[in-house]
Amino acid sequence: MIVADFGAGAGHFALEAARHISSGGKVIAFDILEGPLSVLRRAAQEAHLYNIETIRTDLERPDGSQLKDSSVDRVILANILFETDQKETLIRAACRILKQGGKIVIVEWVPESQSSLGPPHKTRLSKETIKNILSTFDCDVERELTLGAYHYGIVAKKEP
Repeated sequence: MIVADFGAGAGHFALEAARHISSGGKVIAFDILEGPLSVLRRAAQEAHLYNIETIRTDLERPDGSQLKDSSVDRVILANILFETDQKETLIRAACRILKQGGKIVIVEWVPESQSSLGPPHKTRLSKETIKNILSTFDCDVERELTLGAYHYGIVAKKEP
């Protein structure tokens, strides 16, 4: 299994994915900043996880991931969409690199939360907005997840 983590940062999700994929699989962690990727590489080494590759790149560019079409089994976009004006570009790229039947996992901040934790409310995305974008790229929502008071998740599958 190959997992791509878009906007991996210091690797919270990438490290967990690396622990759970079978031998021969790998996690490709992308981020625009070198600092967090260095932290991720160090944490992977300390945990003896040698199935993580890090790539510094700008995923807002259409060819940012540099991965071939239909080349990965899972894509993680966790707490990244609220940060960009290029939401469709990121989701398009994620769906493009997914194999048929592959899944995309999106984690975002709950827009309705009244908490001051997290990003400004005006930058948060509704589930409906994400589901509408996914539908334009042949990724059908399989389920929605409640991830505590501040986050939600969407799992979508790439259909033929």
